[in-house]
Amino acid sequence: YDALYVALKGKYGDRLVEYDSNNVSPASTIDLFASASAVIGSHGGAFSNLIFASIGTVVIEAVPCKEDGDTIDLYPSYLFYTFSSMLGLTYWRIQQVSTSNNVILDPATVIGILEDPLRDTSATIDAARH
Repeated sequence: YDALYVALKGKYGDRLVEYDSNNVSPASTIDLFASASAVIGSHGGAFSNLIFASIGTVVIEAVPCKEDGDTIDLYPSYLFYTFSSMLGLTYWRIQQVSTSNNVILDPATVIGILEDPLRDTSATIDAARH
């Protein structure tokens, strides 16, 4: 998380906003997600706020998974992919083998997604194999 935050802050400066549901009012949450050009985070309830995102917003969901011959999701839900598809958002799912709920995203991968001119295609990245 720290390396990703530092890299994104260095690249995007004050345009990067860290969302903490404990410190933001419901109205501010709606405004924040409605104005976001990208939403990046770990699989969790805060992604429910995607309902307020604007068409074209890039969504990068980090999902921990376990490896048992093949990579098998600990979180089989594709709820946020479905939200994204229905709302016209560009969805990326980054899976990474993890024994906990923590996923460490590679800053170069995330920045590459954000800057890719062809990013209008949703995809899954298996970070465990990179």
